[in-house]
Amino acid sequence: GPVTLKTFGRDLGEFRQKNCGELEDDIWSRNSEMMDYVFVGSSFDERTFRKAFGYEGKAVYVGSPRSDLLFQSESLKKKVWGMYNLDEQVRILLYAPTFRIQKTISGYRQEYLDTDLDLDRLYKTVKQRFGGEWMIFLRLHPNVAFRSKEIKKPPFVMDVSDYGDGEELAA
Repeated sequence: GPVTLKTFGRDLGEFRQKNCGELEDDIWSRNSEMMDYVFVGSSFDERTFRKAFGYEGKAVYVGSPRSDLLFQSESLKKKVWGMYNLDEQVRILLYAPTFRIQKTISGYRQEYLDTDLDLDRLYKTVKQRFGGEWMIFLRLHPNVAFRSKEIKKPPFVMDVSDYGDGEELAA
């Protein structure tokens, strides 16, 4: 079955090779306490989720339903290209950076993760390597999507942070 490939919850600290802070630990614990069920696609998913969130509730094995969208790509392509008024020959590179919890003087806040990605170079490289016309879709995590307005975007970068379903964009 499908496996979880994202590091989250308490495992983030291990991944970053530092302990997660007290606030982060409280967030993961609070999130876990609010859940009645977790949907998983494999025993690996269940173990990963339980460890990362300290979750002790019921796990329901239903597969990975969000992945089903990946098999509907033609209809979704028409929807997405139409929504953004793109010619169907335009190719899309989806850039969806994550965020981090940052400690500030007044406490903790979720912050856009600036990767210093050279968008001009990326655009030129995909055009050269794969040919055709390209558009880079920028989609920030919903928790920090409001920050997308602060990012300088060349004409070939379209902010799609307000698009409701990231899986549809990935498909």
